[in-house]
Amino acid sequence: MLERLTRMQFAVVSVVGAFAVAGAIAAILVAATIGFGWYNTAADVPHMPMVAWLLHRTMIRSVKAHAQQDAPRQFSSQQVQQGFAEFEEHCVMCHGGPGVARAKWVMGLEPTPPYLVDAARR
Repeated sequence: MLERLTRMQFAVVSVVGAFAVAGAIAAILVAATIGFGWYNTAADVPHMPMVAWLLHRTMIRSVKAHAQQDAPRQFSSQQVQQGFAEFEEHCVMCHGGPGVARAKWVMGLEPTPPYLVDAARR
């Protein structure tokens, strides 16, 4: 069969084969990394730069994709109260709040959650 392939066909088959082998090797390495627990996911150790970038991009894209709608220009007092209640219940321990420090255990997280009180100025 190789005798019947043109040089161009042979080059295409070679490139496709090389990509298939590279993909299989990558899949094996990912599976081994997960299976053997080689990657340290502890919250007190910084991620490798490429992993940190990938996680950050994933978070940004996820927020954009799952945001229900654009924020209204004005909020009702009920929406403001609900927002404060949600923030107090789920967010303040990591991100702090007006007159409320972040929980001490948060300082051991990597990356450290941003302090959001002054986020509007930034």
